[in-house]
Amino acid sequence: MAKMDAIFASVFPPAVLDHTTPTPVATPDLGFTAPGQSFGGIISPVGAKQQKPLSAAQIQVKRNISWSTATRFLSLSTFPVVDLNSSALIKGTPHKIKTREIEDAIEFLLSEDSLQGHIDENWDLVAWYLLEVQTHFLDRVAPVFQQLWSSEIPSERGIQFLRSIAQRYATMQSIYQIPVTEHILPATTVSKRRHTLEPGASAERRQQRILSKFERRIHALFIHALPAERFSNIISHVMYDCACKMFQLHTSEGDSPPSQKLGDKSVSEKELMALLQSLQKVGLGGDRAQRAFAHAMDKLMNEFIVSHWMKVDWEGREPVTDKLRKWIRHGFSPFVRAVVRHLGGADEGPNASEVDAQRWLDVAFARLGRARISNLFEYIVRWDDSLGAILDIKEYITTPAARSFLTTNFSHQLSRRLLHPGATTTNILNVYISIIRAFNELDSKGVLLDRVARPIRRYLRDREDTARIIVASLLADIEDSNGHFIDPGPDISVEIAREMLNPITAFEEADQDMDWDNMLWTPDPIDAGPEYKKSKSSDVTASLLSLYNRNEFINSLQTILGEHLLKNEDSRFEKEERLLELFKHRLGDDKLQPCEVMLHDVQQSRRMNTAIHRYQGYRAAVSKSQGAELNAQILSSNFWPKLQEADFTVPAPIKLLQDQYAKGFESIKDMRKLEWLHALGRVTVVLEFEDRKIEEIVPTATASVIYAFQSPPNPSNKDGPIEKSISQLEAELSIEEPLLRTALTYWVSKNVLRTLPSCSNTYTVLETLSSDDAINTSAQQAQALAQASMDAETVSAVKSAEDLFSENEEMYRQFVVGMLTNGGAMNVMRIFMMLKVVVPGGFPFGIEEVRGLLSGMVEGGVVVGTGDVFAVRRE
Repeated sequence: MAKMDAIFASVFPPAVLDHTTPTPVATPDLGFTAPGQSFGGIISPVGAKQQKPLSAAQIQVKRNISWSTATRFLSLSTFPVVDLNSSALIKGTPHKIKTREIEDAIEFLLSEDSLQGHIDENWDLVAWYLLEVQTHFLDRVAPVFQQLWSSEIPSERGIQFLRSIAQRYATMQSIYQIPVTEHILPATTVSKRRHTLEPGASAERRQQRILSKFERRIHALFIHALPAERFSNIISHVMYDCACKMFQLHTSEGDSPPSQKLGDKSVSEKELMALLQSLQKVGLGGDRAQRAFAHAMDKLMNEFIVSHWMKVDWEGREPVTDKLRKWIRHGFSPFVRAVVRHLGGADEGPNASEVDAQRWLDVAFARLGRARISNLFEYIVRWDDSLGAILDIKEYITTPAARSFLTTNFSHQLSRRLLHPGATTTNILNVYISIIRAFNELDSKGVLLDRVARPIRRYLRDREDTARIIVASLLADIEDSNGHFIDPGPDISVEIAREMLNPITAFEEADQDMDWDNMLWTPDPIDAGPEYKKSKSSDVTASLLSLYNRNEFINSLQTILGEHLLKNEDSRFEKEERLLELFKHRLGDDKLQPCEVMLHDVQQSRRMNTAIHRYQGYRAAVSKSQGAELNAQILSSNFWPKLQEADFTVPAPIKLLQDQYAKGFESIKDMRKLEWLHALGRVTVVLEFEDRKIEEIVPTATASVIYAFQSPPNPSNKDGPIEKSISQLEAELSIEEPLLRTALTYWVSKNVLRTLPSCSNTYTVLETLSSDDAINTSAQQAQALAQASMDAETVSAVKSAEDLFSENEEMYRQFVVGMLTNGGAMNVMRIFMMLKVVVPGGFPFGIEEVRGLLSGMVEGGVVVGTGDVFAVRRE
C-alpha cells in the first residue's frame, strides 16, 4: 500500500501545488447561531472588534469570504497577452483599486486568527499567490522566451542578447512583485500590530522571509524557462570574449602585441560586470553561471599561455614566468574574484585573495610548463637561444609528478623524432650534447638527464659509426686562423668540435667517488638511475667517452687517429697533442701509448724529411727528376693500425727519389730499412697539353697510370696518339684491375683520357680539347664517380674492421677448432674470452663477430651448435 501511495504521489501533486482559481461569492453555511447573536446574522469580514470569540463556523465563513475577496483581487488572469517585441513584455499592467474590504480580507488571511492556532497550507495566501505567478508565467510568459531562444544567436551579439533577457526577466519580476510589496507585505505589518503572530518575531523579519520565498520561486521559474545547455554556452562565451578583450589576447599570428600594459582593465570589464549583476538580480547567476564562468576561465588561461604575452624570449633568453605571475596577481585573480562576487559568491575573508592568487599561480605554472614541455625537442635543438623556455620549465618541475611528466613526454619526443634510422649519427650526437647542457640547467643534480639520456646512449652504442664520428669531431677544425667558422662536413659534429675549444683544466674528474679530499661530496639522489654516474656530468667529453667500454673506445681511437694523422701531414698537431692529454686524463697514460707513438712518428717525420732533403744523393735524384720532391711519413708498424696495401710499379722519377730517400734514412737511422706503402701516397701531377695545363693532387696509383701514357707510342704507329688497353696497363704497372679502372675513370672525367670508339677498353690521350668535349655530360658524370672513388680511397687508408676480420678469418677458424678439439664443447662467451688470450696481438673484435664466425663454421660443416654451445663435428 505504501508503494502505491508513492507512485500516486509522484504523478499527482500535493494540495499546495494543485492551484485553484479565485473562489466565487456564494451563500455561506452558517451552522448554529452563537449564543447572544441574532439568528441568520452574517459576520462581516471587516475587522471590527469582536466582543466575544468567534465560533469555528463563523471563522470558516469569514475565511471563505476573505479568501474569495483577496484571491480575486490578487489574480493575474486579467493580465493582457504578452508582447514579444516589447522590452516590458506586458503592455499596460491593469490598475486595481484596493478597497477597505479587500484590505481587511488580506489582513485576516495573514493573521493567526484565520488558522485558529494551527497551520493549514491550503489557506496560505502567500503560497497561493506564488502558484498564481507560476501558472501565469508558464502559460503566458515562458512560451515567449522559448521563441527568443529558438532562433540562432550570433556570437558577436551574445552580450546584447543576455542583456535583453535579463531586462525582460527584471520587468516580469517587478510586475509579479507589485502585489507582494503593495498589498501582502503592508498587511503583515497591520496583522502584527493587531495580533501576536510569533512571540519575539518582528514584522520586518516576516516580510523578509516572504520576499526571499518569492524571489526563490520566481528565480526558479526563470531558470526553468531557460535551455540550460545553450544558456551555459552563451554566457561562457560572453565571459571568455570579454576577458580576451580585457586582457588583449590575440589568436592570429599576424596580430602585433598591443600597446596596453599587461593586466590593465578595459571597458569590456565594466560591460561584463553590469551584465552579471543584472543576471544575478533575476536569479540567473549562482552555481550554473559560476560553472560556465569556470569553463570560460579555463579556456582563457589556456589562451593566455599560448598568446603573444607568453612567447619564448629568443633574444633576451629570459623566462616569462614573471609576466605570468604579474598577470595572475594583478589581472586574472582580481577579475575572477570580482565576477564570483557578482554571481553571488561569498567573500572568504581578508587573506582569501592571496590564497586564490597562489592557487591560480600553481595552475598557470603547470599549464605553461606542460606547454613548454610539449615543444621541448625544438628548444633542445635551438639551445642555447631557448634558455628562457628551459627556465620556464624549471619553475614547473618542482614536484615528482611534474618531473615524471617531463621525462616521459620528452622520451616519447626523442623516440619519435630522433632515435630512428632517418636521423644521422652526427645529428643525434649534436642533440645529445644540447640535451646535456639544457638538462644540467633544469636539474643540476643530473637525475633528469640520467632518465632521458639512457635511450640515447643505448641507441648511439648500437650505431657503428658513433665512435669514429666522436673522435673525428674532436680532431676536426671548425675555425680558420681568423676565427671564422669552417663547415667541417656532414660526418663531423660541430658541437663536439667546439668542446675542444674549452681548456682541459675546465673538465671535472671522471670518478668523483675516488676523490677523498672533496669536501663538497654528496650522496646520489634517491631517485637516481643505474647509469647516473655516467650521464650526470656537465662535461660533454666525459659523457661521450662513457658511452663505450674503455678498451673498445681506445681501439676506435687508434684507427681514427691514424687516418687523421695520415691525412694532415702538414699540420702542427697542436690539437692532437691536446686531445691525447685529455684522453690520458680520462683513460689512463698506459692505454694511450700507441697513440702517442703515432703522433711522435708524424712529428718526427717532418724533422726527418728536412734532414734527408740535405742528403747529397737525394739532392742528385731531385735534379734528375726535374725538381720533384719527396716527403715521407715514417711509421712504426708495431704501433699503427693495419694500413691498406696495394703493390704496383711507380713512375721512374718517384722510384729514384724513393731509393735515395731510403739511403739517406739508413745513414741517419743506423741502417734501418724502409718499406714503402704506395697505396697511401699522394702525388702532385702537372700535365701540359697544346691548349691547356692541368694540375691535380692524386693518389700514387692514379699518377702512375697517367705517367704510363708518356711511354713511346706503338712502333707500328709512331706518329699516332698514344693508345693503351687495360690489359697492357695491368702488365706494365703490375696493378690490380679495380684500382686501374678507378684511375682511368678519374682521368676521363678530367678530359685527359678518352676511350676509343672502336674499343671501350682502350684509352688514348686528348692532346687538344674540342668544344664538344668541354661540355660532355658523360665526362661530368665520370668526374663525380671518380671523385667519390678518390674519397673512398682516402678514407680507407687504415683498414676497416671488416677488412681485418676477412684477412684473419681463416686463422680465427683454426684457433676455434683447436680450442673445441682440446677443451670440448664451449659456449660463445668462453670461446670469445679464449680468443682474446690465444690470438697473437689479441682479438680486436666483439662477441657478435664471434657468433658470425661460428655460424659460418656451422654452415661449412666444421662445428655443430645447440643453442649457445658449440663443438667440433665428429664423423
